[in-house]
Amino acid sequence: MKKVILSILCLAGSYRLAAQEHPNSLKVRVGSLSGRMLDQQASPLLYHTRATQVTLDFLHMSKRARFSVAISPAIGTTLPERFGERAYGDDFYQYKVHSSFYAADVDVSYIRQLGSRSRKVKFFLGGKLQNSLQIADKVANFYWATNVAALQAQFQTEYTHNRHHLTAGVSTPVLAAVSRHIHANFPKSADESNFIAFFKQGTRFTAPHRLRMLQANAHYQFMLSQRMSAGVDYGIRWMRYPSPRPVQSIYQSVSVHTAFNF
Repeated sequence: MKKVILSILCLAGSYRLAAQEHPNSLKVRVGSLSGRMLDQQASPLLYHTRATQVTLDFLHMSKRARFSVAISPAIGTTLPERFGERAYGDDFYQYKVHSSFYAADVDVSYIRQLGSRSRKVKFFLGGKLQNSLQIADKVANFYWATNVAALQAQFQTEYTHNRHHLTAGVSTPVLAAVSRHIHANFPKSADESNFIAFFKQGTRFTAPHRLRMLQANAHYQFMLSQRMSAGVDYGIRWMRYPSPRPVQSIYQSVSVHTAFNF
């Protein structure tokens, strides 16, 4: 019996050593994105968003640091919560209006481990650059967009036990550039495209005293083998910004993932 227990412990130890030989991970996540948004510059109505989100995430791990790059596009619909899809027309011709929703997040993160004697629990502190773009084509029957490019402070903790790995973290901006429509959801320019005019006219640099945003996430991962893993992910983001009129939103995502270690 002692030999059996010793053999199991040796196998577990060799598994952890083998896993540590692969410092890079490529992860693919697929899931849902949902949330609510009230933009008083665009509409007095509360909009509810449902979308499908895909994330491609590259992670490099060293003994004391983590570096990651993630791209997260999403596509779905956003509709007034009380009214939903609306119908217009007369007895001869009718049509329905529903707003398509598009989003894209790009994250570049670097964090370093804080002093800790525990092998199972680790704490990290660092920062990340994030650009978050959201577009809808019929908010109050006009194009709507918001872009937030931010430098964020990030805190993360990790827990590892055999094949189980749990990660949780929070982040908040320390400096940001926020782009919004300032003329009733329509850029005013005779010389430039609407896309260029949107960023030139509507971008303002700001700090936490105006942009209030908090993000939190949690990830569970189970090692299927030395190179493959699978798990589930959850994220939530709350934001409020007052200019030119207040916008407030809260979004949450739930997804499953598979990862390849190399």
